[in-house]
Order: sequence, then structure tokens, then C-alpha cells
Amino acid sequence: MRSKSRVDDYRSGCESGRKILRMAQSMIAKVCLAARSSSSPAAAASSSSLTSSSKSSFCAKRRIPVFVFCIAALLGLETAKAQTAAVPSSPAKTLAFDVVSIRPSKPAGAGAKWGIQPDGYSTHNQTMWSTIMIAYFPQGMANWTPDRLKGAPSWLNSDQYDISAKVAAVDLPEWQRQGSTLDREDIFRAMLQSMLAERCKLAVHRIPAEVPGFALGVGKRVPQFKPTPPDETVPSGGMTFPEGGTAINQDQGHTIRFYAVSMERLVQYLALFSYPRYPIQDQTGLTGKYDLVLHRLDDDPSGRESSGSSFDVESIGLQLKPIKVPTETLVIDYIERPSAN
Repeated sequence: MRSKSRVDDYRSGCESGRKILRMAQSMIAKVCLAARSSSSPAAAASSSSLTSSSKSSFCAKRRIPVFVFCIAALLGLETAKAQTAAVPSSPAKTLAFDVVSIRPSKPAGAGAKWGIQPDGYSTHNQTMWSTIMIAYFPQGMANWTPDRLKGAPSWLNSDQYDISAKVAAVDLPEWQRQGSTLDREDIFRAMLQSMLAERCKLAVHRIPAEVPGFALGVGKRVPQFKPTPPDETVPSGGMTFPEGGTAINQDQGHTIRFYAVSMERLVQYLALFSYPRYPIQDQTGLTGKYDLVLHRLDDDPSGRESSGSSFDVESIGLQLKPIKVPTETLVIDYIERPSAN
């Protein structure tokens, strides 16, 4: 009812403005008529007998309607503006799960795992520290380091929870149109942040930061791999990518064969399975899908801070260069254990 009243006020204001403008137009028409009359021969003869003071008085009278028109026009515009301002824009919709269940995990349960479902999100044996990392750092696990989160209580990285969150039917089409990686799942992360704010009363602020990382680029040689043939059948049995490619481990993990892999997926793989972990950005400029083979370097991680990867990328014509990767430090202002269901 309130919004209807505001719309009615707005329409009334517009109608008032139009009435004022019509009155002003009528005044202008009278001024023009008087001007034409004064330019006729009879009016010219009559005007010769006017004194200087009477002429001034006559001109002043003729200027009055124009002045009134200016005031009227301004009043009409201000009235319309005021009525328009009275109708506020609709607030942005807050993205949130429809139903959320958070329960402490059973002791001695299986390893931690989480996943996005067609109708929601679920976790088992996951800490709230990990949940916050997923919600606020879409760059992935290479960026989930302890110094990304400040002010965390001790229980945040020790207490484990099972979470089951369902999406409302009205939000399902948009939910299911999301991408397949955290940096393309804005709706999921927004809903997860809403859940943390509601159930854990989480309040945070952010501080810009930089972390050491690497950029994957083309090396001195041309890339030693070829685009995936359009009719190629991608083998099964490996780590499957959402777009249809796969990575197959051979020789006890020392050789990895990639089929139909994009450079975006390749840098994610390198960042996830290299030690120590560093954020890696794709700067190759290669936009297709490719078949390639990577070999793991020796198991000694010493000196890897300068190479950035556990894999021999130079053998396939690529290289990693150290860079500073922009990120954020999340500072917890307040948090409590999840409220009861």
C-alpha cells in the first residue's frame, strides 16, 4: 500500500507540473499577442505620443509574464523532482539459502569434504575456517593460508561441522547457471557469506594485501603441445574437468597426461598439486584446449620457492615467473559458534 501511495503522489506531482507549464505557455501566448499588436501602424502612431516614463512602465509590464513563466517552470521542475525522489529504487535482493542445517560432525568420521549440489551445498567434517575460506577467497586452496585470516578464535580451525543448505525453487535456475569454479560461483559464495552472517554472526573487514605467486607464460620455445582435435574421444578414469577434459596420472603420479585441458585449468592444477603452494595466474594468451604431458620433478621441495611448481613446465615450452598476486586479508570483528537449527 505504501508503494502505491508513493506512485500516486508521483503521478499527482507530474500532473501539477503539467498544469503549471500550461499556465506558463498561456502567458507566453498573451505576451506574443501584445508584441504583435504593438508593432502595427496604429500602435506605432500611438506609441509616439507616449512619454519616456510610460514606455518604461509599458515594457516592464510586458516583461512580467516572462518572469512569472520562469518561476512557474522552475516550480514545476522542482515539484516533479521532489515527487520522483519520493519513490525509492528497489533494494538489491539478498542472496541466501532457503533452508540451512548445521550440526557438529560425529567423532572419528571420514575425511573432510564439501560439494556444490544441483539444489544446494553440503559438507562433512568441515571446519568453519575452511567454510570462510571457500566463501571469501575464490582464488582456491593455493590462497588459503593462515595469514589470510586474522582474529580467528581457536575453535574455528578445530571444531568440525556437517552442513546441508538448500536453495529456494525461485533461485534454482540462476544457481544452476553458475560456472564450475569458485571464481565463477558468485551466487554460491554470496549465499555462503549470508549463512555465516546469520548463523555465526560473522562480521569482518578487509585489508588489501599482496602474496608471492607465479605467472604461467610461453617460454623461449614455442609450446610443445597441440590443440585437442575436435573429434577426439577423451579417455575416462582420470581427474575430470567440468568442461569435459581430464588429467590421468601415470607412473605413480610422476607423469600426468592432460586431454582437452585449458590453460585456466592447467594453472589451477599446478597451484593445487605443487608444494609449496603458490597462487598461479595464466598469462599464456592461449585460449583453446590442448593435449599435453607433464612430468613431476623430484620429490625434494628445496629450491621450489624460485621455480613455483612441482612439475617440469619448461619441457613443454612454458615458464613460470615470480610475481606479486593481489589478494586480501580478512579480519574477523566478531564470530560465534553456529546457532542451533
